[in-house]
Amino acid sequence: MSQRRVLLLLTFFISGLAALIFELVWTRLLLLSMGTTATAVGIVLGAFMGGMALGSALSGHPRLEKLNPVLTFAALEAFIGLYALASPTILGAVGSVSGQELRFSLALVSLLPATVAMGASLPVLVRALSASGGAIAVNLGTLYTANTAGAVLGPLLAVFWFFPSVGLTATLWVGAGLDFLVATTLVVAYRRFSSPPVPAALGKQSSMSWLVLATVAISGASAMVYEVAWGRTLSMVYGSSIYGVSIMLSTFLLGITLGAGLASYLLHRHPTEHPLPRLSKTLVASATLAFFSLIVARSLPFLFLNFYTSIEARDGTLFLSQFIIAALLMLPSTMALGATLPLAADALPKPRRSAHVAKLYSWNLIGSASGATIASVLLLASLGIEFTIRGAAVTALGMAILLLARSGRFSIPTAAMAGSFILIILALDPSGARVMKSFGVYSGARTYASYEIGRLRDIVASHELLYYRDGPTATVAVQQIESFRLLKINGKTDASNGPGDVATQLLLGHLPFLLKDAKRVAVIGWGSGMTVGAVLRHPVERVDAFEIEPAVIEASRFFEPSNGQPLDDERVELVLGDARNQLQRGETSYDVIISEPSNPWITGVSNLFTKDFFEIAAKRLEPDGLLCQWFHLYGMSEESTRSLIATFREVFPYVIAFQDRDLILIGGRNPLELSLARLDALYRDPDVQKSLTLAEMQYPSDVLASMTLDADGTAAFSKNTRLNTDDNMYLELQAPRSIYRDNIEAILTTMRKHPPNVLAHLTDVESEARLRLELAASYFTLKRLDEALTQTEEAVAIESTFEGQKLRGQVLQKLGRRDEAKAALQHALDAGGDDAGRRFVEAMLRALDSPAGS
Repeated sequence: MSQRRVLLLLTFFISGLAALIFELVWTRLLLLSMGTTATAVGIVLGAFMGGMALGSALSGHPRLEKLNPVLTFAALEAFIGLYALASPTILGAVGSVSGQELRFSLALVSLLPATVAMGASLPVLVRALSASGGAIAVNLGTLYTANTAGAVLGPLLAVFWFFPSVGLTATLWVGAGLDFLVATTLVVAYRRFSSPPVPAALGKQSSMSWLVLATVAISGASAMVYEVAWGRTLSMVYGSSIYGVSIMLSTFLLGITLGAGLASYLLHRHPTEHPLPRLSKTLVASATLAFFSLIVARSLPFLFLNFYTSIEARDGTLFLSQFIIAALLMLPSTMALGATLPLAADALPKPRRSAHVAKLYSWNLIGSASGATIASVLLLASLGIEFTIRGAAVTALGMAILLLARSGRFSIPTAAMAGSFILIILALDPSGARVMKSFGVYSGARTYASYEIGRLRDIVASHELLYYRDGPTATVAVQQIESFRLLKINGKTDASNGPGDVATQLLLGHLPFLLKDAKRVAVIGWGSGMTVGAVLRHPVERVDAFEIEPAVIEASRFFEPSNGQPLDDERVELVLGDARNQLQRGETSYDVIISEPSNPWITGVSNLFTKDFFEIAAKRLEPDGLLCQWFHLYGMSEESTRSLIATFREVFPYVIAFQDRDLILIGGRNPLELSLARLDALYRDPDVQKSLTLAEMQYPSDVLASMTLDADGTAAFSKNTRLNTDDNMYLELQAPRSIYRDNIEAILTTMRKHPPNVLAHLTDVESEARLRLELAASYFTLKRLDEALTQTEEAVAIESTFEGQKLRGQVLQKLGRRDEAKAALQHALDAGGDDAGRRFVEAMLRALDSPAGS
């Protein structure tokens, strides 16, 4: 292989790597400003592919063909690098524009300069490579392989290396540097390259070529449809962390790379005078294998669990298992899809020119743009995963039959195979039971790993499926087992009527009202509707409820009437869409914003836990407004927890944290004060009192006892840690690495080194001794014995009463301090007490004196 050829392939490899880095960063920046909705995702992907299609088409213009292709490619790469450096400013300006339609239009236009240049690169390099000989189809396939191989590395290097090391914006500089390296290298080496001959004028293309163009368009469209559907499937197999998404994308591109490389080898070693039947067979293979991926998907959740149980749960091994699972699902079909473009080039009319390649590539990209947009915006939500893939496969098979019919060498076996598979796809349901698909084995891997596979299948079968829908942004299901109902989003339980979940959902709606009387409230994340239902039990005037996935709203009906039926309350304004974007664009000011999205390790959700989001929320709050933020400790590392709290405090310096396994942070820009009078008033309201009791808060003191940290405690716990921002994506990158580790006790142990001063936050304490005693009783019920003892000691030091000494004796007895317990109980008898109480204390003393009490 000549040095010229090697250099061109190497530079195009680097170009592909940089292009995928840019795509990831630009997509994220645009979605932050436009909202992470299915429509926005589809439009951004479609715009990226559409711009490349335009660039490819323009590159075939006769005037451009007269330019030196090597210098042209170098200029294109330099321009892309320069645009990348300017893109944060350009995309930031787009995000500041008011009016959704105008903003979307400008977002599309803003991508065009770079994507047009990217799309022109392949046809230009085909001219450069073909100047030294070789078949155009082989050169196209070789270059396509090199470029896509670079693209395979792009997402992996970005997510695993560049993002953690330098952040989002600086990653653009890395990509720009790669493009500048390509441009400089080609300019320096230019004198070694002989100038290619000027191509002859093109003749009129035959009608057969238009059939080939339609074939590559359908191939490109079906590829993107499959990618969208497979992405949703994998999110239910191993979750949708930023690592899982990047592994999925790289695996998809790896299949395209392998297919293109094999096709190039085949064309070089085994040329044929009849390329259309070969192209048709490849299309049949891609569609058939895509259909069979639905059958493969049935066993992937169990395969993931097998990986989890059989290998050490390190980051590397878990990421490797994600790659293997993605490869099993996607590689067979994507290899066939990757072979389509080179084989289609071999079917172009002779003499073959680079302009033919430009048109062929542009049609392939037009198909890709259409497939990405239609699948994201329309197909997945209206047809679901299975029918989306089946529809794309049937379309491709129909195209294959048409291609054969027009080929002049009709192959009965190939046509019969394609027709048979159309009938099979239409007749056969390849999907497994929906309850299995939506079960989310990955989210409970630590629990399910202990079960035999047969036992696990029985557990899955015991769940009754009440609701299922592949929505625009997520797959939502409601399952029931015994008396428990579970709302699952992409397989992960995000709400339920289990005691722990109910307590968290209700307290999120009630706790802010301990600090202020709120009239206008925003709730981010609908879930089961219980939090909004809890808010509505208070005298609020308006509740704006933000939910990005319409299927979640439908599913919440299965939690009525226990959720308070908030959908039927006229005070609720339901806002469908990206909450962050809606708040950023909105003008309403709120007294309280309650944020309870899904987990921060999920890409697309993680941007609701950054400093940038908290600043957006602060702008929508009244000066004395509060942000109530949910955050879970399960599956989190201590460092991730410290980062989240430090980030929250950066915007809301006055913080009180409640609960433990599920942390509820309430923050404001002014000192926070709790009113005992307001707390008692809430418990005098029958509806609120009933709801708080369901939240396992029987008494007002239980609420106070649930305080975990105050402003001083959060400051001490989170000092000297890294803040989480949109740019560094710290939490999004760190949280997925600990989701299978149990760090809760370690985190709580560290938190308990900084206990809150509960009484310091109360404004109207009438009897400190009485309040401390009530707190001690709540701590005792929660089995937090050391805190219970501290409060009883303080209470009896102020006023030694029968109840105080009795409780002190009980706590000391639980702590195993027998002699001190006896003394305290004797002090209780000396202090008086009613007959029933005295009999209880005397019984305890007898038990302590007995051998069993020793």
